[in-house]
Amino acid sequence: MTESSEAWPHMTGWEKAKTTALHTLPALLGGGVMARNRTRAVLNRFTDPAMVGHFDRVREKYHGLPVWGPRGTLYLLTEADAREMLQQSATVFSTASDEKLAMLGRMQPDAVILTRGPLRERRREINDSALSYHQPVPADSETLARIAESVMGDLLSSSMVTGSLSFAALKSALEKVGRLVCFGSPARDDDELSGLVDALRRDGNSFYLKPGAKRRVERNHADLMERIRSYASRAEDFSLAARLSHVPFEDERKPLGQIPHWLMAMSLMTPIAMRTLTLLDAYPRSLARTREELDAADRHHRRGSAGHLMAQPYFKAVILDAVRLYPVVPNISRVTTSRARLGGAEVEEDTPILIPANFLARGRARGEDADRFNPDAWITGEAADSCAYLPFSKGPGSCPGRDVGMFLLHYTIGALLRRADFRSRRQMFDPTGPLPKANLLWRSGWSVTERTPAPKPTTAVHSYQEG
Repeated sequence: MTESSEAWPHMTGWEKAKTTALHTLPALLGGGVMARNRTRAVLNRFTDPAMVGHFDRVREKYHGLPVWGPRGTLYLLTEADAREMLQQSATVFSTASDEKLAMLGRMQPDAVILTRGPLRERRREINDSALSYHQPVPADSETLARIAESVMGDLLSSSMVTGSLSFAALKSALEKVGRLVCFGSPARDDDELSGLVDALRRDGNSFYLKPGAKRRVERNHADLMERIRSYASRAEDFSLAARLSHVPFEDERKPLGQIPHWLMAMSLMTPIAMRTLTLLDAYPRSLARTREELDAADRHHRRGSAGHLMAQPYFKAVILDAVRLYPVVPNISRVTTSRARLGGAEVEEDTPILIPANFLARGRARGEDADRFNPDAWITGEAADSCAYLPFSKGPGSCPGRDVGMFLLHYTIGALLRRADFRSRRQMFDPTGPLPKANLLWRSGWSVTERTPAPKPTTAVHSYQEG
């Protein structure tokens, strides 16, 4: 006879209260969809270390079993349980959890992440195809690399004059990269498009409950989709939108309805790039190794080619470890759409399930690596194979934009490192000791100087405008 999941332990009232105070509320107050950077910085300083300690104690008390927490949510606190769930069907363990629907539903109602049932798989197929999921490099990779390097080149030219680079300037540049990759040159300078995405995300933070939110969201969403429709009809051949052109606009898969999520995901490149630069500044040996790899790849391969990317495993590992230590998506939520098996027990339909990914990566079970910058773990496969480290989730419900996102991060950050030296304006941690569990890297800025010594001559790369 199959055991019922109700037999699993339930948190005590005090444990539920602590989970709410240290985990749930900080995530909501800090912005569940659009980060409130200052609020998060303050909250993280006090709650992140306490949250990790709290979940460590809960896991040990209940012997690593799944545990029922606040609001009937099932918490998975071990790598083994996370792996078992994530490897199962995303139609059964759906990504379209109630909280995601409540916060994102008005911005991207047709997105695959919010779709349940058989239609989800059909929408996932067109996302995987357009975004080159599980491919070594995306389609038209050399063009995409030129775009990233051209925009970053413009950013560096202005930063060299002022001697500084701000979070806002980096965000603006990376949003431009996102628009160019999604549509091509017609959308290059449409900052209002990115502004509409941010406005919808801010309203999603409050579940669209603020005064006037309903009308404002309807207006902004209509404007966003009209711009997307216009740009998609003129999209350049290399663009992501052009890869959806074979699907009629009104098809139930809603090809254009996938693009708001792509634009939102592109905006997450900014904090990832910022954290990567900050960690490299703190660890000079890692910076030197990254640059040596970058310079060698430039000498022997065309930028944007599979050979160029594959010649830089350490650089890729640096980015992944920055996201492991300080994730932009600290929780993975699912909901069961039918009865399912997990951990040898039967879980009822409509059960909300949560993996606190930040805890899995930084908890006591991870040993010294929990608080250590260790890119080499991704090269050996130790980190890549682990379900304790989930920068893009894993399994059928993983992020379809994982590979193109990592590609763009590689070439945007690479363009910066190739030409300039960056120094964080303030020291946020001691690199000789354990890294803080608190995510202090929400917002930063750097002084910028020309790189010394300059790299040796490399294979020329034409600007995007030159083709």
